[in-house]
Amino acid sequence: MSILKLCQVNRTYNENKSSEVRALRDINMEIDKGEMVAILGPSGSGKSTLLHILGCIDADYHGTYLLYDENMTMKSDKEIANIRNKKLGFVLQEYGLLLDKTVLENVSIPLWFSDCKIRYIKNKCLVILKILGIQDYYNKKVNELSGGQKQRVAIARALVNDPDIILADEPTGALDQTTSEEIMEELRKLNQAGKTIIIVTHDPRISEVCTKTFHIVDGTIRLIPN
Repeated sequence: MSILKLCQVNRTYNENKSSEVRALRDINMEIDKGEMVAILGPSGSGKSTLLHILGCIDADYHGTYLLYDENMTMKSDKEIANIRNKKLGFVLQEYGLLLDKTVLENVSIPLWFSDCKIRYIKNKCLVILKILGIQDYYNKKVNELSGGQKQRVAIARALVNDPDIILADEPTGALDQTTSEEIMEELRKLNQAGKTIIIVTHDPRISEVCTKTFHIVDGTIRLIPN
């Protein structure tokens, strides 16, 4: 069952100017529910631009993006914001955490705009932290943690709203090999639990644990066999 689909998607920066840059060119891709997908490519290939479109962060593109069979270009800003908050979880490059805040405060950010009571928010965050093995650090400042611990906090934040899709931008890019393998194992477990995982990476080793790999170069994409 397809959970998202792109049809002839193009993204151009500085459109109709002398400095125009075509970041994505006629992108067609389809991802099924429950897949673990790698979008593999070198720096500057367009993979982060593509992830921003898939994550409904960038809407300034041409073409069609279907998410749950609904056309995202037809949605209002409010509807898009609601989809981002409830259906999508983001694990950002370099963690994207508030370093001077505690682990608990960082993980609870997606719930700040909900009607949940503070006690419920705390309990839910602690459950997620326990799953990832970092519950004992809940009251520590993020800047006191190791790289692997920070990335687990980022994953916990992505999970706290129980989204269907996790979008990860170079989740192992700042980690050593051992910690990278540990983080990929956590993502694999989430996939086995039913989450659809989409990972942008330059590391071909990550594609080895994925069910599907797209290779992107100079804004063009192709599906490669795993």
